[in-house]
Amino acid sequence: MKKNYLKISEHVRHRLTTIASNDVVVAASRSISEQELSRGALAHLGVRMEDGRVVVPEGEMLPAEGRGRYSRRNRLGWEVVLRDEPKVLKTFYLGERPIWGDYSKGTFSLHQTRSVFQREYHAPRELSLSLELIETKTDNGINLYTLKCQVNEVLTKTAPNFDALLLFDLNLLLENFGEADVFSSTATAEDYKRTLYVRWEFLPPGQGEENIRRIAGRHRNPDPLILARIKDRYEFIESLRPVQWVNGSSGFRRYFGAMFAANLIVLENTEYGNAVYVMFEDWQELSKLSRLELLARPDANFIRVKHHQNWKTG
Repeated sequence: MKKNYLKISEHVRHRLTTIASNDVVVAASRSISEQELSRGALAHLGVRMEDGRVVVPEGEMLPAEGRGRYSRRNRLGWEVVLRDEPKVLKTFYLGERPIWGDYSKGTFSLHQTRSVFQREYHAPRELSLSLELIETKTDNGINLYTLKCQVNEVLTKTAPNFDALLLFDLNLLLENFGEADVFSSTATAEDYKRTLYVRWEFLPPGQGEENIRRIAGRHRNPDPLILARIKDRYEFIESLRPVQWVNGSSGFRRYFGAMFAANLIVLENTEYGNAVYVMFEDWQELSKLSRLELLARPDANFIRVKHHQNWKTG
């Protein structure tokens, strides 16, 4: 499970500036393989494989409270301790006590008054999610399904509590779907499919352990083979002295990249190990393409180096 957002990201802030509508929804699209679904990657949302086809539940669902902090708050509500506010006196009932220590003489109610922090109670929001299958395709023999998941609440950008509501909805979707973004309330399926394209995160050179950890973090519970592969390929490319590292969060999500100049980047595969891509001026646009779309482009746009036995030395 991904960590909660502590604040609204710059990506989401930028997305909001590009949405002309005042009404937005928190939603996301995600491309997921048949194998991942068969292993139960979205079973908590009722998505499953059945007789070779993907089954996506219809209607709305209330996320299970065990998915994380915001899913729990969504169902049960929560309290906020107001530590910046003055304390107040509160009387606590401590039960019945015997008179003079002798129950035969009767009992009295014991109360104690103490200074405590004020608390603010927030009622359960009871927001539901809805799922939709928006595309099915096959890439290199792997069946891929593009799913859209949406928090069923329309947010108004000019509302005084917009940021707080937005952050809550983003975290609720992140806990349950693994991705979270913001869209116009009238967005189409094509709008959602476009967000499968990569959003690059820039990582500094010379911080190998931290960068490897963040790259590996794109995988859910990576096994030792994946970790060893990432480490080996990262350390090899690091020896070539790149000026910047980049890490993709979707679309080309199985790749991380090393920049050697503004118009020269090497994208390295972290999962299947079939090729390294060397891209030039249009690398940010090329990285939006699927593997099959990329291979259909003219060779002048990139160089593809297969991971054969001697790929490091040519």
